[in-house]
Parts: sequence; structure tokens; C-alpha cells
Amino acid sequence: MPMQMPYLSMVVTSRNDNHGQDINKRTRLFLKSIDAHTREFQLHVELIMVEWNPPADKALLHEILPAPTHNPYLTIRYLMVPPDIHRRYQSASV
Repeated sequence: MPMQMPYLSMVVTSRNDNHGQDINKRTRLFLKSIDAHTREFQLHVELIMVEWNPPADKALLHEILPAPTHNPYLTIRYLMVPPDIHRRYQSASV
């Protein structure tokens, strides 16, 4: 059987609300690190950024985070969970 290249799927959550202070700066550093490591180790990575219940008065993550320059090893997808889905949960108002 031929050896296949490793492939990693990563799912992370965030939103543009400054949770924990400087979340956007930390998320940019995370993306920069993933970009650099996938290139260095030639590891194919699918990064799925889930934006949960984004604040209506803030830009979405895909609008404010820099897209990596051409990287054949990294694919980034942004998924948004809108407020109407968030409100379905019992602890949504907490």
C-alpha cells in the first residue's frame, strides 16, 4: 500500500469580542504559527475557524484576520454560528 501524506484537520473557535484581552492579536499569532509550521514540515492542514455568536457591532473574523500568503499545505475555512442558533441553548443568556 502506498504511503499517504499526513493530513490534519483542526477546529478552533473564536470571535471578535476581545475575550481574554488581545484575542485578535493572539489569533493572528496562532494563524502565523500554523502557516509557518505547515510550510516547514510540509504538513497538509485544514483549519476550520468557527465563529460562535459573533457580536453584531463587530467585524467577522474572516474580515479582520489576515489570509496567509499562498501556502499549498494550509486551507482555512470560516464557519459562523449565528445568534439564532446560540439562543436555542438553555445557558445562552449567561
